[in-house]
Amino acid sequence: MRTKLTDFITIVRQDPAVENVVGFTGGSQRNTGQMFIQLKPLAERRMSADQIINRLRGKLAGEPGASLFLQSVQDIRVGGRASNAQYQYTLQADDLNELRAWDPKIKQALTQVKSLTDVNTDTQDKGLQTSLVIDRDKAKSLGINPSDVDNALNNAFGQRQVSTIYNPLNQYRVVMEAAPQYWQSPDGLRDIYVITAAGAQVPLSTFSHYEPTNTALAVNHQGQFAASTISFNLAPGASLSEATQDIQDAMNRIGVPSSVHGSFQGTAKAFQDSLSSQPVLILFALITIYIVLGVLYESYVHPITILSTLPSAGVGALLALIITDTDFSIIALIGVILLIGIVKKNAIMMIDFALEAERSQGMSPADAIFHACVLRFRPILMTTMAALLGALPLALGHGDGAELRTPLGISIVGGLLVSQILTLYTTPVQRRTAARIGFARKLNMTRGTQALRTSLLALAACALVSACAVGPDYKRPDAEVPQQYKEAGDWKVADPSDAIARGKWWEIFNDPQLNTLEEQVAAANQNILVAEAQYRQAQALVQSAQASFFPTLGASASATRSRSVRTSVNPDGSLSTGNPSLLNSQNLSLNASWELDLWGRIRRTVESNQASAQASAGDLSSALLSAQATLAQNYFQLRVTDTQKAVLQRTVANYERFLKLTQNQYAVGVAQRSDVLTAQTQLKQSQALLLDTEVTRAQLEHAIAVLIGKPPAEFSLAPATAASAADLPALPAIPLEVPSAVLERRPDIAAAERRMAAANAQIGVAKAAYFPTLSLGASAGLAANTLSRLATLPSRVWSIGPTLAATLFDGGARAAAVDKAGAAYDASVATYRQTVLGAFQDVEDNLAALRWQTQEFGVQADAVKAAQEAAQLNLNRYRAGTVSFLEVITAQATAYSAERTLLTLQGKQYSAAVLLVKALGGGWHGEVPLVGKAALQPASAPAAQ
Repeated sequence: MRTKLTDFITIVRQDPAVENVVGFTGGSQRNTGQMFIQLKPLAERRMSADQIINRLRGKLAGEPGASLFLQSVQDIRVGGRASNAQYQYTLQADDLNELRAWDPKIKQALTQVKSLTDVNTDTQDKGLQTSLVIDRDKAKSLGINPSDVDNALNNAFGQRQVSTIYNPLNQYRVVMEAAPQYWQSPDGLRDIYVITAAGAQVPLSTFSHYEPTNTALAVNHQGQFAASTISFNLAPGASLSEATQDIQDAMNRIGVPSSVHGSFQGTAKAFQDSLSSQPVLILFALITIYIVLGVLYESYVHPITILSTLPSAGVGALLALIITDTDFSIIALIGVILLIGIVKKNAIMMIDFALEAERSQGMSPADAIFHACVLRFRPILMTTMAALLGALPLALGHGDGAELRTPLGISIVGGLLVSQILTLYTTPVQRRTAARIGFARKLNMTRGTQALRTSLLALAACALVSACAVGPDYKRPDAEVPQQYKEAGDWKVADPSDAIARGKWWEIFNDPQLNTLEEQVAAANQNILVAEAQYRQAQALVQSAQASFFPTLGASASATRSRSVRTSVNPDGSLSTGNPSLLNSQNLSLNASWELDLWGRIRRTVESNQASAQASAGDLSSALLSAQATLAQNYFQLRVTDTQKAVLQRTVANYERFLKLTQNQYAVGVAQRSDVLTAQTQLKQSQALLLDTEVTRAQLEHAIAVLIGKPPAEFSLAPATAASAADLPALPAIPLEVPSAVLERRPDIAAAERRMAAANAQIGVAKAAYFPTLSLGASAGLAANTLSRLATLPSRVWSIGPTLAATLFDGGARAAAVDKAGAAYDASVATYRQTVLGAFQDVEDNLAALRWQTQEFGVQADAVKAAQEAAQLNLNRYRAGTVSFLEVITAQATAYSAERTLLTLQGKQYSAAVLLVKALGGGWHGEVPLVGKAALQPASAPAAQ
């Protein structure tokens, strides 16, 4: 790397515009270096930094094996990531492998864009690694498992601590590793031996080989996602707006998937933001100026006459930039904005003096404007020339830093010249035209009516700008949805005509007792009532936020009596006190205030609260579905426990008869004492299992009681009559829906999606803090010093007017609030996508469980039948004296154990079926469920509508 850097320095130093070059190796990445180039003063080189870079780019491209990226030092740099070029375009994806696959494709596509140059990426995927490939069949034949290979490699290269040596003053750790000569090449793996479980040493090369592969040296992240940054410079003659559009076209042309997201960073991002927001901000500025001028001049027309000078200034600035071949940069845009405040002073001076002449001297509008133009021509010309001569050095200046100052001066000089020439003619013409058609006379008003009309003018203008709301509009992010279920097996996708009980999904199990219990969950379960109360809280927050759209009215009344003493200073410096005076004051007033939602803060707040309320409704539905599924699981487990209890009762009865048989045989000398004791042991163990089953049943019964909101002591379920697994009801068929329907049927997914919308709206709320708030206030009432005068007309008082408030400096609190809102939105997106993934996992898990457990149930049923036949055969042979007692006991225990296993498996099938229905969304359709007392009313009741 040092040699390549020296070659680059030699090439750059030979350029006549370069004064000094300093370079060094190292940096944030491997095999990198940096170079700082100092150019000669501009007067000596006569070329800009970008022109010199274009000249050097061709010479540097001929150096093989390395690349050098040049960029000029920026006077204004807005954030961005560290990169090899001035502008950055960052790619983000959930899947790192997908990002690595598309990063070189996108880079190649952008390399072919004519408006870009120096396109490169910060992806480091050229790292080398050695992969050890094991022949598992050969390793197995040699008695070697993967853990043996792992231990051998760890001992050789893992710096494994194997012992500690102690002495009176210190202790030393003994680390085992291979000799250094085995580290230099992967060939050292051939000298590694693996010790088998039998103690034999087998060369690693006997059953494995290594392969060189590539790997990433580093993985960059932005937010919570893997990211790679493609940096670029602008080609000569290309503009940033053209480059950003070409990049978007290239991304669309190559068909980048939605899971790979690209965004501009740094200066490019700031440029895009300014393009989208600058016209709106200029419009708001003009509307604000119009409102202020309208209030000051008490006219609708005069502000229009004054603001008509602005287009000529903008046209002049653009013409000057075009003539001088200067880019319309951010600095030039600042100059155009400055012109808004400079050029309108000409019209203000003419209109102000014309109005004064009309009022004080009684002149006509035409004579008044002519008199104002003659009288104020010299001040107008002096102020314009002062501003123009002040900007002229910026436009004509040369030397270091002139690139930053020149666009500002050219835009100001061009705008002033054109506006000065045109406004001296256009402003009087517009004033006379307005007077000729009678605008001024028609808008003459009394003072009270005039104030009201002025307020209505401001209100109408504010209503116009309030149609806009800052912040991004919500768009649901994409989530990866599979085309079909992996574990579906023989399950079929439901057709639209399938008759499924969507609302009361538990009815597919055809159990009247379960139906009765499920109906009580929504009405009495306390967890669901908590979720319902939280939903009502969210609705109340929506109503509270919507109330901010309307004015606030208030009333006040007061009556005070005060005593005061007047103190005066005598000529000799002493103080004298006059007679005390009493003052009475009675006030009765009504007041109103209204904050105009100019920037959408209130609307974004309402939008956020509405989305949060919808998320709370999803939480309520999710809680209800969870409680219903838990009740169904507990109910089926209780019924399986009842069947197990019946089996155990039958087992105990059989063991009691068998014990009596054994005792009779022992009494006549046919059986041994040990046979009697074994029979007693089997009986007592079965009785103990029966008692344990009673405990399990009681606990399940208590859990069901709590789920339906009843104390366990007041609830009981009669035992089921099923005597074996064959007597339990069969599992119902559960038709599937296409995977995309899960996104619409799961309430937890809907809640996560609504929280994304709420977080997105909070970004707009945070951004609205950058803009001023405009409030309208009014009050009217009565004020007098005696109660008898309070109701008279002279006691009337009133006030009305707007209030504009803005935060000028807050130490970055608003920027931090915007960043916080953006991070919260990113977190909600990740939560939504994780919820979608979890939903599909739930479906796949329970599909797999049902599919395999169904096959397992059939195999286990055959095992039960065979075990029961074997037990009966051994019992008959024992009675005939052909087998021992131990064989009979073993066969019976095997039969009873197989039957209990079959019942346990059937309980798992019921649980998997219930969980599959839950994973598919149950009967949720997006509506808010009825809970509490409303759930007990019939469907035709008003509460259920």
